[in-house]
Amino acid sequence: MKRTLTLNIALLLTFACESSVFAAEAETPWEALRHLPKRHVYTVLNRDGTCVTGEFISVTDSGFVVKKDQELLLPKPNIVRISAGEMADVHTTVYSARSSWADVQALQSPPYYSNLRLVTADARQFAGALIGVTSDQLILTVDGKEMRFSKEFLARVFLAGKKPAYEESGLHWSPKDLSRKVISPMQPIPLYEASARQDDSKVECSPSYLRRPQ
Repeated sequence: MKRTLTLNIALLLTFACESSVFAAEAETPWEALRHLPKRHVYTVLNRDGTCVTGEFISVTDSGFVVKKDQELLLPKPNIVRISAGEMADVHTTVYSARSSWADVQALQSPPYYSNLRLVTADARQFAGALIGVTSDQLILTVDGKEMRFSKEFLARVFLAGKKPAYEESGLHWSPKDLSRKVISPMQPIPLYEASARQDDSKVECSPSYLRRPQ
């Protein structure tokens, strides 16, 4: 009887774990923002070029809530990108509202090394460090080998992680930086999807960008 009860509990725990995994996979990129650490700093880039930097408070179905001098609800339809830290940098994207090959190409610029996950048109998956991107090709280092992927055979491109180049050079965060260092979600961030409407327009903060109060 005791052994049967133990077995049943084990089965229930296994089912619960599997269910949570499937639930996590079923999350949309917007829903995944709920897992961002509270009170960390993020920058929201809106479609009109305005940017708002503030501490993350919450995310709702209608918008992203940050705190500057007061709490602000930034409407979801207006948002193009949410980035970790005090700049609307594609390298530190935690949410993108568009499919853009231009955003993938922008990952080549320093000071970050970007790790990507790819899904090909025939459903194969690859993960590796970005070497380069052209208008029709993406190059990764996968398991120590250089691999080239034609854009026409890619279904989706995800940002899987990023590492500041200056960390590898031996430089360190200042105490001020450490207090604001932001951790982005563990799940990959979709940047490009071949089946979606493409938007390669230039997006950046306008000169009147409101920065987080110092």
